[in-house]
Amino acid sequence: MYSVDILRDHGSTSQTILSIGHQWKPSVLDTEANIYAVPDYTQINLDLFFLVKQLKNLKPELLFVTKFANGDFPNNPNFYLNKTDLFHVDFILNYNF
Repeated sequence: MYSVDILRDHGSTSQTILSIGHQWKPSVLDTEANIYAVPDYTQINLDLFFLVKQLKNLKPELLFVTKFANGDFPNNPNFYLNKTDLFHVDFILNYNF
């Protein structure tokens, strides 16, 4: 985890978490072992948390996720469409009571 002061005068900071993972899957052509036909993939998450001093219970978050296929599989969109080769961004407002 990495922290940075973004507004030192106001005491606000940000925290960053970077996560990288790889999933090894059976062949997409082996329907018994890989029933959803998801190829091997690597996923990278970058999570940015913003800690605002004036809003103690509110913790805004910006999440970037990318997922890309690895290995050999047939050139058919059914094997990677909405499964891999994607980029996703979320803005999340976490509030602790």
